[in-house]
Amino acid sequence: MAVVAFSVHHQPGIEMSTLLRKLKSFLPSPSEPFPDVAAVRDDIARFRVEALRSRQLAEQVLADAAATRAVSGELRAKLVETVDR
Repeated sequence: MAVVAFSVHHQPGIEMSTLLRKLKSFLPSPSEPFPDVAAVRDDIARFRVEALRSRQLAEQVLADAAATRAVSGELRAKLVETVDR
């Protein structure tokens, strides 16, 4: 839902009918049904679960990257030792 700030003071000479028409434009049209509260709550719960899974996956990817860097550093050191011999 959008929050809209509307001030009559910034528009001198505005007619009341114009103001009402502008305010009514922010209302849903009669053909648009109001959202089902339970469905919206279910969507929010689903989005939270998806966000948690995404965060866990991102943390796992970062942990794997750190482990790969550590192994890469060890292998690089062994390679330098082998080349120096």
